[in-house]
Amino acid sequence: MTGQRNGSQNMLARSVRSLQGTVAQLKTRMGPQPTGQNGNTAGRRRRAQRRQLAQNANLRSIPRAIAPKLERFARGTPTTSHHFAPRGQGYYDAFACLPDALVMASQVGPCTPIEGFTRVSVTGGAGVNNLSYEAVTGQSSLMRHGLTDNTSLIVFNPGSSDATVCRIYKLKTGTNGNAEVEFEEVGVTAFAELGPTRTAIDYEDLQQAEGNPQMVQGPDGRIESIPVRGSLRIRNVTENLAVGGEIRILRYNGGLHLGHDPLGVDALSATMGVAEYLNICDMIRDTKRTHSLDGHEVKATHQSNTYPADHVRSMTFSADKSFDECVHTPSFCSLLILVDNFRASASQVNNTYSIGMTVHRAARFKPGSLLHNKAVVPASHQPTHAVHAQKEALQPAMSPLKAITNFINSPFADPLMKAGMRGISAASRGGGMAAIAEDILGFGAYASPALALV
Repeated sequence: MTGQRNGSQNMLARSVRSLQGTVAQLKTRMGPQPTGQNGNTAGRRRRAQRRQLAQNANLRSIPRAIAPKLERFARGTPTTSHHFAPRGQGYYDAFACLPDALVMASQVGPCTPIEGFTRVSVTGGAGVNNLSYEAVTGQSSLMRHGLTDNTSLIVFNPGSSDATVCRIYKLKTGTNGNAEVEFEEVGVTAFAELGPTRTAIDYEDLQQAEGNPQMVQGPDGRIESIPVRGSLRIRNVTENLAVGGEIRILRYNGGLHLGHDPLGVDALSATMGVAEYLNICDMIRDTKRTHSLDGHEVKATHQSNTYPADHVRSMTFSADKSFDECVHTPSFCSLLILVDNFRASASQVNNTYSIGMTVHRAARFKPGSLLHNKAVVPASHQPTHAVHAQKEALQPAMSPLKAITNFINSPFADPLMKAGMRGISAASRGGGMAAIAEDILGFGAYASPALALV
């Protein structure tokens, strides 16, 4: 009996020691427990640490001296700029990125980042109905009949040296009763001074120009530029009862001639023929790379970005590259948007679309001018440039604008901005101010002292 009692006591003692060890491990994992009368000493200590870290972060953000010249010139590069891409839809999003947030594939020296924006409305019309048109092929022409069409073709390319960034083509009834192609050029007012100008003006030319101001056109110096970004946003602004049809979007990085061959292979015409217009429309319809959206989807704003089609051309400064040339020998891909055939049941016209375009360029202005003095030396890093171009080329040709909460997980986002977005997301979930404070305080050093007191 004594041996059994001793064995039972030993087993009990081992069980107690094992339980004590388990409790000690749990205490170690849980950390020090709150003590004091109200049991929140640890919580107060953590909140005080957060406030101190936030104050230290604010103190570190105060500039201590004027930045040296080299640092000022380097601003906007990926090593010093917090607004460097990806933001919005990536590096090639001209709406979200600033023009000075750029990185080049090779060194280009001092240049001035410039930005231009324009907006145009593509009005839906009745088009043509059962008309004839002339199809020119080489040395011969052929009349074709029964054409009914109310499409619109939008060609966007940021690679020209002048102000033109887009053309809108439509079919109309010509003076002879046959179908013809008409187009509208869309220019950027901010780029009105760009384009071919005289490289230098000597004293004699200036003397002659005094009596003939038209002799010297444009600014007195050569302005060269290269495209950096080009983005387009489109939205269907038709009344809801008449919304319908489809738009087809294709980013094409090959050459496209916007004219036709009237008589002979070498005699290219700058005027697009009806057959050429219809061929381009069929080209957009027949490739699987075309992204199609119906009219109801485009009631929400969609965006498309261009990317380099040829890195050598995209890094070659030019002063006299027209819109036809930049589409025929593209440095950036051309964005082709086809508003396909559709007639609303009541009005018998196509839908109307509002289009906004933003273009970034890097330009070289006349030495001594205001914009030349604003020149910076952009960073050059070919691998980074290639990665962003490859990423953009793999994206869909057009996508809706991203929701604000999709930006939270971006590693390039500003932490305080991310905290605010998390707060907005929390409020939308019904958490109120408590949830907002909890989300923002989770960033510790990036929360402001005022927010830490919530």
